[in-house]
Amino acid sequence: MQLTFTILIASFALLFTSINARPIEPDSSSTALLIDEPDFSDDNIESGRSSDEPFINDDSADDILNAASPSLPTVQVDRFAQMMATHWQFDHLDTIKTNSYDHIASQMRDHVEITMNPSPDHIKNDNEIQQHTFSQSGPYEMMDLDILKAQIFGAIQAHVGGRLPIVWDQLGDKLGRQAIETYVRRLAINHCGGKSNNLGEEENIDQVDYNCLVDHGHQILAEIDRYIVRHLGNVFDIMNTEFLPELLQHTAKDLSEVLDYFNTAFLKKDDMQLSLRVLPWKQTEQRTHLHDFAVLARNSPDHQSDIVGYYANLARI
Repeated sequence: MQLTFTILIASFALLFTSINARPIEPDSSSTALLIDEPDFSDDNIESGRSSDEPFINDDSADDILNAASPSLPTVQVDRFAQMMATHWQFDHLDTIKTNSYDHIASQMRDHVEITMNPSPDHIKNDNEIQQHTFSQSGPYEMMDLDILKAQIFGAIQAHVGGRLPIVWDQLGDKLGRQAIETYVRRLAINHCGGKSNNLGEEENIDQVDYNCLVDHGHQILAEIDRYIVRHLGNVFDIMNTEFLPELLQHTAKDLSEVLDYFNTAFLKKDDMQLSLRVLPWKQTEQRTHLHDFAVLARNSPDHQSDIVGYYANLARI
């Protein structure tokens, strides 16, 4: 019995040894799964990508994104303001100033009357007084009175025309190109430069949105019109109340000296003289005429409705 038990133990030990010594063949399905599974090494885990994915730099990705989305067109605000101010100065204000100078000079002539009368020494009584205007012919054909009249009124034109630009420079600082440029720049930034309540921040803004300027073109143009008309009215009011009445008196004084020369040089021997009469300056009537020139700034025939969009396009970046 003991021998039989010993033989069984020996047989079991031999069987266990043979099982451990035999190699284990891997299953084909398990091998396929292992091949398809990605290899996550330490480096790949840290970078957040698999070893089979291409590496893309963050900066390159931003460039690709920017290229895919086109940027909005912008306008260089200083250049836009400069072109708008230049347009207003040369295409509108210069014409208004020139026309107003001609009108004022014409009104100065209309306020001056020149007549030819017998000299006081030659007058015996009031019934002998006969007045002759320059438009009438008389016994003094040796001196061409029409030429004299043209020369005198030409002198008035030159005298007034030479003084008015000086007065304009003194009174019209708000209508200078620099002032208009500053105002247009502020308008462009207020409408299209984003919210800014600080003057320093406005000065640092150098670009505005092109489409915004075009969309607000009519509004911007209307505000420029009001600015120009308002300051033109102010200039004309000061000229009309303070400067022009004084200019008329100075013109009359200079003209009186001219007439004295002609009386002495040409008419004294004929007992005739040129006399001057100056009509008072009518401020209310003249104010209406002058303000008509200011309104022309808003209703000029060459005032294009799309002028803001036109110059915004020229100033695009």
